Amino acid sequence: RLGISISRKVGKAVTRNRLKRIIKEITRHWADYLKPQMDLVIIVRKQAAGMNYHQIKGSLRHLFNKSEVFQNQPPRLN
Repeated sequence: RLGISISRKVGKAVTRNRLKRIIKEITRHWADYLKPQMDLVIIVRKQAAGMNYHQIKGSLRHLFNKSEVFQNQPPRLN
């Protein structure tokens, strides 16, 4: 399961929803590589509002590696 927390300080609704969609899409692609039976809660910070898809993906990959969420590494494709 995935939970995404974004404060109103991050931006207006359009920005917050865009970030949620991007994060959901990235984690959907990585679903087969994540450890089973794991609940994830991602707290989005203000800096994410200025990031594009690839920057967010790189940041999430770093976060997931650091927290040992992957059971095996996803490929580094775009």
